[in-house]
Amino acid sequence: MELEIAVKSLNEPFVSIVIPIYNARNVIEDCLNSVFDIVYKNFEVIIVDDCSRNESVDFIQKNYPQVKALTTKKNSGFAASINLGIKNSCGDIVALLNMDTIVDKGWLDPMVRLLAGDTSIGIVGSKIFFSDGKTIQHAGGLLRENAVSLHIGRGEPDQGQFEFTREVDYICGASLAFRKALLDKIGMFDEKYKPLYYEDVDFAFRTKLVGKKIVYVPDSVIIHKENISVGGLSKAYYYYYHKSRLRFLFKNYSLRTIFSESLKEEMRWFSCELPVEIRGTLRKVYAASFLTIFSLLIKRIGTYIHDRLFLGIEKRYKK
Repeated sequence: MELEIAVKSLNEPFVSIVIPIYNARNVIEDCLNSVFDIVYKNFEVIIVDDCSRNESVDFIQKNYPQVKALTTKKNSGFAASINLGIKNSCGDIVALLNMDTIVDKGWLDPMVRLLAGDTSIGIVGSKIFFSDGKTIQHAGGLLRENAVSLHIGRGEPDQGQFEFTREVDYICGASLAFRKALLDKIGMFDEKYKPLYYEDVDFAFRTKLVGKKIVYVPDSVIIHKENISVGGLSKAYYYYYHKSRLRFLFKNYSLRTIFSESLKEEMRWFSCELPVEIRGTLRKVYAASFLTIFSLLIKRIGTYIHDRLFLGIEKRYKK
């Protein structure tokens, strides 16, 4: 039996499960208990505490000594915690998991198998349920012209309608996995999405730019107690979500798309779809994001002029 387990581990890539936490004492026990009960066994668990104000780390170190516990020196945000965990990881594959999740016993294996078997895939992610375990929260993600993110299947009862692997625009960071070698091509998670939101969308966008697929895996299943860290779908959630969305939009979308499609869609969406009670929050986001957007646009326009004018002259000179 011991020989059989040893041979199996050699055939299974070593996985580093990175769990960023913040004031996680009330949720981390369920999360870690489920992780250590999964079928796939060749893994390590790294938690990264972002200056919690409760005894989260003490509890983890006392009750889960096998977990590698790290702490940030200052409150740095979700992406910075992910990066710190990755830098201290040993796995060929990195799996990200939110602190307020409960994973199915078969959660990790299908993601690892897909990554190990198809090098054209960059990121894989799970089917995510709300707390009832029946209502879909995420079956892959899509992006609109103004970078509003859409969770496929959100709010639908699970009746097998998303039981197929498919390419998507992004995978929710509550549960995703990728080969660590991907970081050599696209870099780490962007820590300027602070305190949180859109770091996973940005990571997926950059992954697609290098020709890798983003794939939803229905056999990988978790339950997610959504938005614990910002108190549910609160004004704080909407503020930070849209602040990060605008940064993502002006950082990544082409200038042509921004001025011909995105701004037009933003105005239509704001006036026709956005709930009235949220519009005041979004106006505050527009104001707070002005300097960030302006600096991103100046940088993008400068790069565009440099590439079109100076590199064009250089090419003609070399000819």
